[in-house]
Amino acid sequence: MVFTTILSGVLGQLVKIPLGSGKLYPLDLLVIFTVTLWVILKLIERDYEFKIPGYFPYLFFFIFWAGITLVIGKASATTPEFIIGAFYLVRFVFYSLFSLVVYDLRNKSLYRVGPCLGQNTSGSDPFTTNVLRILVVSSVVVALLGFAQLVVYPDLARLAAEFGYDPHKNRLVSTFLDPNFTAAYLMLGLSVILSLFGRAIGTSKFWYVFWAVILFVALILTFSRSGWLMFSAV
Repeated sequence: MVFTTILSGVLGQLVKIPLGSGKLYPLDLLVIFTVTLWVILKLIERDYEFKIPGYFPYLFFFIFWAGITLVIGKASATTPEFIIGAFYLVRFVFYSLFSLVVYDLRNKSLYRVGPCLGQNTSGSDPFTTNVLRILVVSSVVVALLGFAQLVVYPDLARLAAEFGYDPHKNRLVSTFLDPNFTAAYLMLGLSVILSLFGRAIGTSKFWYVFWAVILFVALILTFSRSGWLMFSAV
């Protein structure tokens, strides 16, 4: 389920589910479902012990502070505005918990004790490997769909007029319909490729270079300054 959830990010803004004055995306629903399922399984198996990643206290502090400001800001906001703000916070909470799910499953895979081999001390595991591969595959798919979008639908003027999108023209926006979000997603995959390249052997190195070139060209075609800044930082 975790793999399907991560892969659903490829859909970007193409699939939306209306929710009152707002909307949900398949990724949102899958994140909520995965987190809920994880909690239920934890309770059924009475597995109450799991490690907390080092970054999680900072997430908790941000959520706590955002909740306080949301309550304080209610006095100067309309009811619809307050509800929309609350939903954004709830979504952020579930995405934060999803990262905890991935971290927990990664630890279980890394330190699982087998009947013959005993504890895994290799430092890598199939779960983490599959997560990284899915991130690379999904980013490459976003890049390829972006190339197709540049050929078929390079001008978003009509979408801007009808749905309020920014009127980007001759920029790679892919399924996110926004060059900056697309650039960030491409950089996610490119970062993973760069981190894995040193451990690759044989023909794997060729494919990593091939995918990296695809992502780099797509990143350039977004004409996103923030994306280029991310690349320079990486």
